[in-house]
Amino acid sequence: MPSRNAGRLALMSLAMVSMLTVCTGGGARLEGRWNVKSLDGKPMGDVSRAQEPPWVAFGGGEVTGWEGCNHLGGPYAYEEGLLRIDSEETFSTLAGCGGQAEKFSERFADVILSGPLVVKFADSGAVVTLSAPEGSVELSRS
Repeated sequence: MPSRNAGRLALMSLAMVSMLTVCTGGGARLEGRWNVKSLDGKPMGDVSRAQEPPWVAFGGGEVTGWEGCNHLGGPYAYEEGLLRIDSEETFSTLAGCGGQAEKFSERFADVILSGPLVVKFADSGAVVTLSAPEGSVELSRS
């Protein structure tokens, strides 16, 4: 006959695994469309030459997005809290829109293509920050 402590231990173990899954944000939580809230800690403001604000979407191993000036896309891998976007296989249009929108577009690409990005979720998964030594991008669910 199992002891009450063994049952409690099993229940506590299950709870710990559930908390770790929520805190690390499992792969499914990254999938979907996200609006760019800030770049390098600076709020977005009005950087886009178009009506649509910058966004990025993850799904099926592919990332797509609008940087406010250019579209981008390519393969990605997400595991154990790290996001890798393959800069060799990623494409970006070259609209050459100039001004603040072009500067943002270039900086955004520099950050997300800089190598492994640490993924941190907040607000019950409604906000995610992608961080690298080169900078960070904060995203919110669309």
